[in-house]
Amino acid sequence: MVNPEEAVIVNALVRQALVSAQEVMGGNGLNAVLRSVGLERFIGNIPPDDTNPGMKTVDYARLNESIEAFYGRGAKGMLRCIGKASFQ
Repeated sequence: MVNPEEAVIVNALVRQALVSAQEVMGGNGLNAVLRSVGLERFIGNIPPDDTNPGMKTVDYARLNESIEAFYGRGAKGMLRCIGKASFQ
């Protein structure tokens, strides 16, 4: 079994999540959230649509946690909209 701190998400899924978040939050909102969790490498640099490792799962969890902190009470609806956008 893979240690959760070493597990990764492939680029295609990271790309889908970031593009969807940018559609819902806007570019400035996404950039602020990325900066707050130390993921500046994704600002203006969306990963390619491939199956190479893109992000550790702990970083993805921190990204979601940062969205919750950034939007407060509205975060639940924001994350729901991001999820819907990622499936369209």
